[in-house]
Amino acid sequence: TTLWTLKTEADAALVEASSAHWDSKSEDALLKGFAQKKDLWGWSQGVFGPKAYSPDFLRTYANAMVSDVVWSQTGKTYFNTFVGNPQPMECGIFYIDDDTEYPLHYHEELEAYYVLMGVTQFVWLQDGKLVTKDIPAG
Repeated sequence: TTLWTLKTEADAALVEASSAHWDSKSEDALLKGFAQKKDLWGWSQGVFGPKAYSPDFLRTYANAMVSDVVWSQTGKTYFNTFVGNPQPMECGIFYIDDDTEYPLHYHEELEAYYVLMGVTQFVWLQDGKLVTKDIPAG
């Protein structure tokens, strides 16, 4: 699997998600816009998270930043991170194959995920214990 293959799979997933019926008109419009602009997304394997990925993992995921591609934030909209530094909320599209485990990691950049298809299990450390939560699409 190459990054180009992952890009075509991600583009197809965006088109599929954009043709689904979403309860919210704003979600529907956002996904249709993402799919229509799919040629703008510079798919990569990121600069956040772990700096060393296993070869198996590199065959399963790609991400494309929306921040600074179709919109930018001003310093007025920055939020403090866990360590107190003001940062923008990073916005991107994250594609990952089914049944892939994304390595636990930490970074200062703020991020949020919105699940478009399937179910994603999020895992985080809280009060010294691993917590998991399955989040379905939408």
